[in-house]
Amino acid sequence: MLIDWRESERSTSSEQSDVVESAMPTIPSILVVDDQVDNLKMLFNTLKQEYRVRVANSGAEALSIVRQSAAPDLFLLDVMMPEMDGYDLCRRLKSLPGIHETPVIFLTARRRPEDEIRGFEVGAVDYVTKPVNPRLVQARIKAQLTLARQIKQARKDVRASSNLVARVIRERKDQEAKHALLAREIDERKQADVALPAQYLAHEHPAGTAERAGQQHHGADIDPNQRQQLQTDAERRQPDADLGALLDTEQSKPSLGRRPASMVKLRLIYNK
Repeated sequence: MLIDWRESERSTSSEQSDVVESAMPTIPSILVVDDQVDNLKMLFNTLKQEYRVRVANSGAEALSIVRQSAAPDLFLLDVMMPEMDGYDLCRRLKSLPGIHETPVIFLTARRRPEDEIRGFEVGAVDYVTKPVNPRLVQARIKAQLTLARQIKQARKDVRASSNLVARVIRERKDQEAKHALLAREIDERKQADVALPAQYLAHEHPAGTAERAGQQHHGADIDPNQRQQLQTDAERRQPDADLGALLDTEQSKPSLGRRPASMVKLRLIYNK
């Protein structure tokens, strides 16, 4: 009886899910686990209009479904089940890859505070007591799915921001490396520009370089005969220089009349 009902419901649900998923591929999926057929039917009919619903009547079957297909967006688990209760099933589900953050809501007839505390300790996010109020279950499921979606988006944004920061840091380091290389090339070019004139004068104009070097040594390397000739020429030019200075002095004096003929004669001789 249970197998026939579940197969027909799953077939109908699968056909509806395919149509809805093609139009809205982001519809959340829920896996309901309960060992009571009436509870499974009620929850299935309550949730199928808004979610893609799968059902299992034991913990072992729920684990098999999860391992063979995509994990749901939320688990709705009964606590009191034979062989594997909801607490144990929750612990096993949380140990599977990709399900650690999937929200789990417990459905149970237990009302003791310690039962609720135990449910939260094994990883549940909410706790609904039986008899189940369909509207309350829908509200709890919607709230947890919204919260899970917000957390997922926030983590996605954080990863994107981290990647952006890492990319900016890499680009900044690349720019700094390029600037350092450019600065080094500029310094090398400046040094080359400073060294070029000295190399040019040393290799292309050795005579000019030697002449300047001789001037810097104040004639220390001039031949003695040449030095004597230069001194003789300077002595010969000395009277003329003295005479010129005398004439300039006389010309600078105030005019007192006609200059002496001797001074005019000296001026003519000097001008020659």
